[in-house]
Amino acid sequence: MKLVSVGLTLVLVAAIAVAGIAGEKPKKVVPPTQVEVATTWIGLSEDGHFMLRLVLRRDGTGDGAYMFLDNNPIVFHLRWEYQKGQIALTVKEPDAAPDVAGGLVGDVARIMRVETKGPDWRISFSLRKESEIEARWRRLVEVQPVQP
Repeated sequence: MKLVSVGLTLVLVAAIAVAGIAGEKPKKVVPPTQVEVATTWIGLSEDGHFMLRLVLRRDGTGDGAYMFLDNNPIVFHLRWEYQKGQIALTVKEPDAAPDVAGGLVGDVARIMRVETKGPDWRISFSLRKESEIEARWRRLVEVQPVQP
């Protein structure tokens, strides 16, 4: 009888815990501030063919560079505006950077997701803060392989 009582108690506790979790509202992600966005971001296009690096300064200016596969990097200067998680980047010399000439727009949380478009194409990027990527990369590189 004692075993059945303990079992019922555990089932009841589990049911209450699940009901509590299910009843909670998801936490709203607070977008970063403009100061937090003003840093260096790096990432890849969704198909992995393009790599993009953005250096965003607090005054709304910045620099960028991208490369397609192993081609030489293309460097450009930009202006950027940010408000409540939404970002818009304008390329200062569109002829110098044809693949992003129309600018980049998107949103920022922990990851910056931006895209650029042409008449019949679109490139989407997922970027992370370069400092976070570097720290994680170093930890991976420093791992010693496990011998089988």
